[in-house]
Amino acid sequence: MEKITEIFGSKVFDDRIMKARLSSKVYQSLKKTIDEGTELDLSVANAVADAMKEWAIENGATHFTHWFQPLTGITAEKHDGFIAPAPDGSVWRTRARPCRRTSQRRPARRRQGPCPRERARC
Repeated sequence: MEKITEIFGSKVFDDRIMKARLSSKVYQSLKKTIDEGTELDLSVANAVADAMKEWAIENGATHFTHWFQPLTGITAEKHDGFIAPAPDGSVWRTRARPCRRTSQRRPARRRQGPCPRERARC
């Protein structure tokens, strides 16, 4: 049996993982956004999301959750999967990507239905 000290935090997309998986340019831009609060470029957000998704799948993830903390004082969640049932009963990997936001400056709006990227099945 593994010790808790060996497994706690062992599957975290942390700075070590980002540095190893992202290009130097993307990593430096992301660090500048984190450290200095500069605006997050959409291409950087997409590169990070793709790297995180691939890392998560390699580590056994089958689903993901968006956890929102809107300015309303409550939280919200959205659950999606990396896999979907195939017509023959087997499982296939989906191409859906999580929605990406570049700014939290605007007040949260209540939205009905899936995000536009998911509707498009990108």
